[in-house]
Amino acid sequence: MFSNDNGSTFSSAYDRYDTADSASTFDRFQARLREAVYGVVYVMLNKETPHGTLRVSIGVAIQLCQMLGFVFSTHAAFDWSSQAAKNLSVFLSYFQMTAYVELVSWDTYLAVFYIGVIIVALILADAVYVAYSFSRNRFRHMWPLKVLREITSIVVTTLFIPLVELFVIMFDCRNGKHYLFEDAQCWSGAHLVHVTLSAIVLVLFISFAIIISSCYFEPSPTSHNCTARVHSRVNLFELFAKVVLIFIFTFGVTEKWLLIIVMGLLAGVNMYLHLLYLPFYQWRMCQIKIACTALYVWAIVCLFFASIQGEKVETNNAELVFFLAASLFAYFAVSMASHRKQRLVVRSLRDVHMPHEVELMARFMLESSSSSDENVNVDSYETVQIPAETLEKVEAFFQRSIQKFSKDCSVLISYALFSFYLCNNKQLALVQLAKAEALAPQFDEAFSIYRHRKMVVESSNEGQYADVLSFIAYENHFNECSRYMQKSAVAHYRFWSELLSEKPNLDKLHDMGATIYRNVKHTEDHFRSLSRINGKSIKGLRAYGSFLSEVMLDPRGESMMEQAQDIEEATAKNHSSGTAMDDLYTYGNCFITVSAHAVRNVSFGQILNASVEGALLYGYSNRELIGRSITSICPEPFNRFITSLLDKFLKTGSGLSVNQWISGYGLNR
Repeated sequence: MFSNDNGSTFSSAYDRYDTADSASTFDRFQARLREAVYGVVYVMLNKETPHGTLRVSIGVAIQLCQMLGFVFSTHAAFDWSSQAAKNLSVFLSYFQMTAYVELVSWDTYLAVFYIGVIIVALILADAVYVAYSFSRNRFRHMWPLKVLREITSIVVTTLFIPLVELFVIMFDCRNGKHYLFEDAQCWSGAHLVHVTLSAIVLVLFISFAIIISSCYFEPSPTSHNCTARVHSRVNLFELFAKVVLIFIFTFGVTEKWLLIIVMGLLAGVNMYLHLLYLPFYQWRMCQIKIACTALYVWAIVCLFFASIQGEKVETNNAELVFFLAASLFAYFAVSMASHRKQRLVVRSLRDVHMPHEVELMARFMLESSSSSDENVNVDSYETVQIPAETLEKVEAFFQRSIQKFSKDCSVLISYALFSFYLCNNKQLALVQLAKAEALAPQFDEAFSIYRHRKMVVESSNEGQYADVLSFIAYENHFNECSRYMQKSAVAHYRFWSELLSEKPNLDKLHDMGATIYRNVKHTEDHFRSLSRINGKSIKGLRAYGSFLSEVMLDPRGESMMEQAQDIEEATAKNHSSGTAMDDLYTYGNCFITVSAHAVRNVSFGQILNASVEGALLYGYSNRELIGRSITSICPEPFNRFITSLLDKFLKTGSGLSVNQWISGYGLNR
């Protein structure tokens, strides 16, 4: 089907050399690796598992103590002279690995070191298994996914500094001897093996932490998860700051002013980013994070003045100032955030110069309309009723913002999330995500596009699933059920072929009958399991009903087929208010959307979107098919015919078969 609408056509090859076809092997490997990474994080995310404010606050407090441990480090020559500051230094040291390593021998440290290596290796192996299972769409065991999901967020937050310190300590050699273990000879023998292994594990673990910090978060504004946020730019910078501090405190601990300057710069940028982005949907969570960041900045400011005074006088009052004014400084920082929020609420679009402020303004517009009291903060838009006029106002605001920031994909993604979560307009969300993908999104933005496309497809499938684990379990049982139905059908055919032969072999018939019984039993077991997960699955009822009718000659099959038909008709009726484009993309249709204009990085006729079934018809996932030329899925000589049609349309504006059905040949890879 051809069309010359903006964003709805068959694909182009005005430029005959498709970028995907001419991509290098490294580019293809990179794309597959990114697909695997996105798959792992996608199945790990579960919006039905909320993280309460208390639990998250405890984790934030532990991380604050870890960061303050650098400011009050007992190893650095900082000028904290009061007994209270020294006691605080001792307390904070227990949140860092170095304090514990000092108490043990070299052999004990090696044992702990290799335990850490094994833990990281198991986590990475678990992630690889989940990625492989996701790529095959088949999970033999669900517990690795559950373990990975539970442990990942802890490993990259509260346990990140201790684990990285554990591996970095192995490098802490000075004058040929280890700084903490005098009996350990550095850079020779077994130590070279330990250092090499430590370097490899560090690179893999920090890379894993960066990926998880970039993608592993809940982006839904309707989520009850208090850590739900727009993006993870601030978290990535915090991760970077932690790595830098660990290394400079390990190798530059004697350079007092270097440590203070680096800490001050990192802390200042971190606080600025929190105030700039206000990343969390829940305002309470924004306040907690900003207050903790302010306490850290205040500690460094006091350390700076303590160091200046310490060089001139024997005692100083910086410690006293820190303890007395810490809460005031935190309150001041939170007040700055509140003031910024109030300014954004009343700001007009013409005064907006940074794209990320569009999302902030839309968020606060929704929040102000959702609460009758100005002092009441909305924790989840799912629990409040947003007036229709407010939604229309915000949608109009997004549309004007897209015109102003037409080359920024973050605004398009924000509009897509608003359309998907708050307006339940899946078609509009897909369109905005397709536009955002054409603007070369960053890693975290690309994952957001990937995730929400899959969510649109899965949310449009028949039946409901409790969460992504239930969906995966359902698919596993359905695949196994289909496999045993096929084996049973083959066994039935062989049984009757043998029985109707001139001299049937009774032993063979006995074995075949046993095989049929086993396969039918497995089929029934898997169908019962998938029915417990989703008893209204159209494809499940049809597949098993067809098996009963055609293979088992069981009259129950007809009733199951009728039940599936009734569910399908009810589903179509419930979605009759949606647009035709919604149905084309999400209800089993083979459909491809292609660009009708050459803009930016999108060539005329380049595939912009594809339904899952449409992509599978050609042997691709929809993500792999997007960006290709139409000629890449048309065999010779028909692709030359398609090319000539596209060239003619580009030159004359006519030539394509608009609103007409035509037959042709496709090329499956």
